[in-house]
Amino acid sequence: MVKNLDNLEDIKKSIDEFDKTLKQGIFERMQYAAKLYAKENYKELVNNLIYWYYNQGAKPAKLLAGLIGVSKIISQPQFNHRLALENFLINL
Repeated sequence: MVKNLDNLEDIKKSIDEFDKTLKQGIFERMQYAAKLYAKENYKELVNNLIYWYYNQGAKPAKLLAGLIGVSKIISQPQFNHRLALENFLINL
């Protein structure tokens, strides 16, 4: 997140969109996962979300654990990244 200070407004929009998606149903979450995967910037977003939620006053442990877990999976090319994103969003 620190090296992306130029894109701070875009990062904030992405975080707000993620928060909005968490309050929606499973269908909307699956659409969001497909949208993230299509953009191909999901690795960066997941890392930004980890930094964001870790630095918040109230740390949602389940959310952080899920983000760290999905980050580990999508950092490895042999795994299906879209499936990992979908699974993460369903299980929140």
